[in-house]
Amino acid sequence: MEAENITVIVFIAFFIVVSIYGIYKSEQFKKQQSRKNK
Repeated sequence: MEAENITVIVFIAFFIVVSIYGIYKSEQFKKQQSRKNK
């Protein structure tokens, strides 16, 4: 039971990290695009 809980927590944490990383990358991409347009 505990092992399953740890797996779920790790999966959720991984999903959150990937989401934050994706948002960060998209923000960086927007900044680069705005620089090129100027």
